[in-house]
Amino acid sequence: MDCLKEFPYIEDFSEYRNRIGGLLLLPKSFNASYGDLPYAKKLPHYYGQNLLAKSLNPQCYDHNPGFLGYKERSGLQFQPHEEFKKADLDARQKLYQKIAEEIWNPERLNRVVESYISEEIAG
Repeated sequence: MDCLKEFPYIEDFSEYRNRIGGLLLLPKSFNASYGDLPYAKKLPHYYGQNLLAKSLNPQCYDHNPGFLGYKERSGLQFQPHEEFKKADLDARQKLYQKIAEEIWNPERLNRVVESYISEEIAG
């Protein structure tokens, strides 16, 4: 097994892989079809899924101005992952943390609420 090069025990690999950086939200049917395949076999199929899954695939960074603009504006460290080794899991974990910090940023949430209230008053 390839993962044993980085993880001496399969239990260590399983624990690490189940961290949030190794997880994707995918349709049940997709997950059932591709779940146990090696990452390299699943990667081309991620391109047809949601943007978070799609961003693993290098194709996501070609001719995708909306996503690339968001990536640049947000400063989020999206990057394709040809392999999914320990360093890739760590990078993805950091990305997910930054996405969560952006989504749940109290200043951003206050702006959303203030905008909603303004629209209700004007409306």
